[in-house]
Amino acid sequence: MKLELTVVEEGGRGGSNEFDRGRASKRLLWASNDSVSQRGSEAKKEKGRGVQPRNLCKGNITSEGERREAAERGPRSVDEAVVVEDEDSKVKTSEKVKTLNTFKELCSQTLVDALGKEYIVPTTIQRYCIPSMIEGRNLICRAPTGMGKTMCFLIPIIERYQQMKKPQACIISPTRELCEQIRAEASKLVSGSRIKVVSIYGKKQDLPSYAGVDIIVATPGRLIDLLHKEKVDLSGVRMFVLDEADKLLDMGFEMPIREIHKYIPKNTQTCLFSATYSPKLTRMINYFLPGDKVSIEVPSETLKNIKQDIIEVRNKKRTLLSILQNSDINLKGSWRMEVQPDKVLVFVERKSECGEVEKVLKKNGILCVTLHGDKEQSDRNEALKGFRNGRFPVMVATSVAARGIDIKDIKLVINYDIPKDIKEYIHRIGRTGREGKAGKSISFYDSGVSADFKKALIEVLRESKNPVPSFLSDVAEDFDARLQRLKISADKEMSDDEEVGLWGDVSLR
Repeated sequence: MKLELTVVEEGGRGGSNEFDRGRASKRLLWASNDSVSQRGSEAKKEKGRGVQPRNLCKGNITSEGERREAAERGPRSVDEAVVVEDEDSKVKTSEKVKTLNTFKELCSQTLVDALGKEYIVPTTIQRYCIPSMIEGRNLICRAPTGMGKTMCFLIPIIERYQQMKKPQACIISPTRELCEQIRAEASKLVSGSRIKVVSIYGKKQDLPSYAGVDIIVATPGRLIDLLHKEKVDLSGVRMFVLDEADKLLDMGFEMPIREIHKYIPKNTQTCLFSATYSPKLTRMINYFLPGDKVSIEVPSETLKNIKQDIIEVRNKKRTLLSILQNSDINLKGSWRMEVQPDKVLVFVERKSECGEVEKVLKKNGILCVTLHGDKEQSDRNEALKGFRNGRFPVMVATSVAARGIDIKDIKLVINYDIPKDIKEYIHRIGRTGREGKAGKSISFYDSGVSADFKKALIEVLRESKNPVPSFLSDVAEDFDARLQRLKISADKEMSDDEEVGLWGDVSLR
């Protein structure tokens, strides 16, 4: 059945510029071609009564009564929901969704101009998420790092802006660095408008009042502190975003986020973004998004762009120096040719190792900087700035400190200490090979890692078309045998098998 798009426009409030003026807020209504006129008429009647237009082709839920019933019973089963997989992008969605080909389709010209040359064509995740979020839908998105998740929620927040005296968007992020990055990106987009963006983290940031703030980007602990002191009012929030939800859980922030949620209006649009999936995340989804929502899962294409080398080493420091001094990495650049040096990110497990590695590199004439939790925030910001602008081509960092940092064109990621968890491995190497560009990672193998990690590592290497090193061959052979046994068992019980995925309680067959 052919689908058409009906656009209903809804007036906004007055203001001094295009962000603030009474421009229409576009709402997307899907309608089948055999009932466009009937449903279009229904939408107009709702608009006249002050009712927000509804998605009229959403799992055949067409009335408010059915919508309430769907919300009460929770996520729909696979028989009721439309599970769609795009043949080209392999993106999975819990229902048919409108996609975005250019930002001009849904964004005001002022916002398009603010996006500038840096954001011309939407990434895969932006194509699928932005239309649903502008429409006001609750959303869950699972996607690997480096795909442009930040713009997925910043663009809808700004596009739907209405002048108010209270914050209307609250974005929760796990780390200070990520908070600051999101704030910086948002500030660029709203430059010249009345929209005020602020980041909240760290006790030294104790401002007297947050009155007049429109967008808050915060770490959970600091935001709760200010809520208890009644310095922040979230009663006007219209969009609540949980960014890096998997890391928020890993860092023990589930209960603090639940506490924050109590200060937010009941029917606030909620959007959750995560790079990985776990049973804990299912619980989080069911708590914060119990009813109607759209779920989007973007495959991890990033790893296919990354050449992954796993090597055995006897002397880590000597091997690291050899890689940096004798490979095709250019750590000098050329100011005359306006060529920046290549960026190399080195991951270590402990804070103390940051200093040890830094000392060895500097002794051998390699400019580098460190990033770890013991540094003051101002020093961490300076370190990131120096790495980003090429002043320091090498950064030595712990995983927690580097989580979520968005620095473009990192040519090489080195796991000086290989992580113990495969999710962490994927997060680390995902710092390179972003936005379709080629990247490279080198990991110093530790034979003491668990058998589960070895098997998961083999699977990642194979899926991304990277060779499995010979010292993992015995594990690989055993892994293949187990996979074959599991496949035989699965074939026998195929009718009972269900794949538990991103959708919470929704099962994908």
